[in-house]
Amino acid sequence: MFDSIVTIGNLSTGSNGPGKNSQAVSVLEHEIDEALGGGGSGTTLGESVTSTIGPTDFYRYHSTTSDCSGITSTPSYTTNSSEISCYSIDGGKTSLVQMNQNHSSNADFGDFASVAANIQDAFDPGATPVYTSVSPEFTMMASIGWDVPEPATFALFMGAVAGLGWMRSRHARSV
Repeated sequence: MFDSIVTIGNLSTGSNGPGKNSQAVSVLEHEIDEALGGGGSGTTLGESVTSTIGPTDFYRYHSTTSDCSGITSTPSYTTNSSEISCYSIDGGKTSLVQMNQNHSSNADFGDFASVAANIQDAFDPGATPVYTSVSPEFTMMASIGWDVPEPATFALFMGAVAGLGWMRSRHARSV
């Protein structure tokens, strides 16, 4: 069973030059972000199930201006296309990027609006920005939990280290 299947179809895999993604790589990055809960699929607003909030919905804040310069601490859980919704990881104090509030033109609702060069762009997922630790997508993925290993991972690692130490001490005593 699959949670997601991402295909690239006939997109270009050619290089656009040093430090540039190919069209296929950019689209794959966009769709993998969504498969992991970011961007378009990270929102459940406007779906028939209205009692749930997707992982990126917790970071949507209202702006009083036509861009995110007027971001407020008021959550924005609306699909109204006249609403300016902004992604913020500090409770609406600062905006990371404007969110798409438009379903037209096959754009992904909940992706980032075309106001900055980013991979999670609702209107041009084939754009060629590079995914780095300073891109808004990196911060988005970290904010929904993709930057911290699960506690069980740390416990398993520490158990393995302790087990190796115990085996080494048993071997040293037998020699």
